[in-house]
Amino acid sequence: MRFLFVIPLILSLVACREAEDAKPMARRTFARFYESAVSQQGIAAKPFEDGYIVLGSRLTPDDTTGLLIRTGNRGEILWTSELHGIIPKSLQVGLDGFLVFGDSIHVNPESEDLDDLIVHSALLYKVGFNGTPENKLVITDGAISNKIDYKANAIAINDQNAIIALGTFREPGLNKTERPFVAAFTPGFDTLWNKAYNIIDRDYVNARSVHCASGGYVIWASAILKEQQTFERTYLSIPFVKETSVFENSDVFGATTDQRLLAGDIQPAATPEFGYGVVGTNASPGGDNSNLFFGRVTTNGNFISGSERYFDGQLSAGNVPVGAAESASEDTGDVLCSTHDGGYVLAGTMSTTPMRGNGGRDIFLIKVDAMGNMLWNRVVGGSGDEEVSSLIETDDRGLLLCGSKDASGLPAIFMIKTNPQGIIED
Repeated sequence: MRFLFVIPLILSLVACREAEDAKPMARRTFARFYESAVSQQGIAAKPFEDGYIVLGSRLTPDDTTGLLIRTGNRGEILWTSELHGIIPKSLQVGLDGFLVFGDSIHVNPESEDLDDLIVHSALLYKVGFNGTPENKLVITDGAISNKIDYKANAIAINDQNAIIALGTFREPGLNKTERPFVAAFTPGFDTLWNKAYNIIDRDYVNARSVHCASGGYVIWASAILKEQQTFERTYLSIPFVKETSVFENSDVFGATTDQRLLAGDIQPAATPEFGYGVVGTNASPGGDNSNLFFGRVTTNGNFISGSERYFDGQLSAGNVPVGAAESASEDTGDVLCSTHDGGYVLAGTMSTTPMRGNGGRDIFLIKVDAMGNMLWNRVVGGSGDEEVSSLIETDDRGLLLCGSKDASGLPAIFMIKTNPQGIIED
C-alpha cells in the first residue's frame, strides 16, 4: 500500500474579514449564531486568549470551504479566515498557529473505473494566529491509477509538540474496507512516522478525537462493522497503540451482541489516572429509536465492565438511565467533556416527542458523576434542528458548545456558552 505525504505548500492567502457583530451587554453566558447566504456547519470551538476560535465549514454548489472565526469573549467576530478545498474535521491550537485537519475531495479525470473516479485525501492546514493560512500538507496516494482514499478524523499534539493525525484509508475495489492509520508530523509538517493498520478486515468508523497517552501511546475509539445487511451491526473498539508500532491493545464492548453502537467521542478524565469516558449512540435491531451511550475506559484502553449506561431523551428526564433496548425517542451521543469534579458532561441530540422537546432535533445535555450516575439533564434548542459537534468545560466551569442550527433549510454555526448547569442566563 502506498502512503505518500505531499510536500507542504507555503500559502500566501489573505484572510477574509467580515463585519464585527454588535457587542451585547457583558455576561458570562451567551448564544451566538454565525449565518451566511449558504449552508454553514459548526465543527469545533475552543477558548483562545481572551476569546474563542471557532471552526466551521461553508457549503456552496462548487466547493466546501473551511472557516476559522476568531471571536471576542462574548462571541463577537474579530476576523474570519477561509480555507478552500477542505471539509474540516478537527481543530487544535498549536505553538504558533491553528491546526485544521479535514478531507479534500477531487475527481481523477484519467479514471475508467467508477471506484477510482472520486478520490479522497486528508488535508492538514496551519493558520497563523492572525488568520492567514501559512502551510498545507496533503496525505494522499502517489499512484496515477487505483487511488487509495485517505480520510481525516482527528488530530492531537503530544508532549514533544508533534502533531498526531488519525484517519482511515480504503483501497480501491469492491468490498474493500476502511481501516485506520496514524501519522506524526513536526510543527513544520515534516513526517516523523506513519502507520497503517490492517488488523481486522472490517470498516472502522473512528470517533472525532484522538489522544496522546503517557509513554508514547495513542488511543482513540472506533465502531467496528461486523456485517452489513438491512441493519448495520457494530461494536465498540478502543485501539491503544505505541507510536510507530502495532496495536498493543484493542479492547471491545458489544462484540458478542447485536446492536448498532457508534462511537461519538472519547475524552480523558479530569484526573488522568482515572482513564477516559466514551460517548456514543446505541440502537437495537428492529427498534425504531436509539439511546445515548456512555462508558468508561482505563488508561491502557480496557473497557470497564459494568460502566456502560444508556440514556433516553424522554425516559431519562427524571435523571434515571434506561436499558440498552429501552427507548422512547431517537437520541444520539456525539461529544463529551470531563469536568473539574471528576465527572463528565455528555451531549447529543434527541428528536422531539409529545412528552419532551422544543420541536425538531434538540441538544440533549447530561451531567454524570465519575461512576456514570446521572446528576442532571436538560434539553437545549428551539423549533428547528440543532446538533452539537464539540463540548468543553471552560476555566470558569461553564460549558462551551459548538454545532449547527437549521431552522429554515439553511444551517448556521452556533457557539453557546452556558453556566456549569448547562443554562444560558439572561
